[in-house]
Amino acid sequence: MGGTINGLLLISGDYHINEIYHVDLGGGRMAPEFVSSPLTHNTGLRGPRDIKRERVASFSSKEKRGFATMTVDTLRETDNNWTATIRYFQEAAAAQYEGRSYTLSNGQFNPDPV
Repeated sequence: MGGTINGLLLISGDYHINEIYHVDLGGGRMAPEFVSSPLTHNTGLRGPRDIKRERVASFSSKEKRGFATMTVDTLRETDNNWTATIRYFQEAAAAQYEGRSYTLSNGQFNPDPV
């Protein structure tokens, strides 16, 4: 799959945590996965766990529950310059507490320098 699908982004949800993974697709390819908890019902939090060294961010405290948005900028001249941006917001105040950008290059979204 990793060699035939270009520009793969994974989006998933969890009742307890917000996380970012860099999923190893094999063959030197990676797909970012963005996990967002729902706006409410964020109870029973547990500590983060390693998954094959793919997790790059975890926000699992009660203070960090909320929601995420993702935008993909496709207005560039070529698809190799598309940018995907994920932003995590705190539930009550809707204040952004984390943001990451990924630029499409050689068929995959790569993290921009932080």
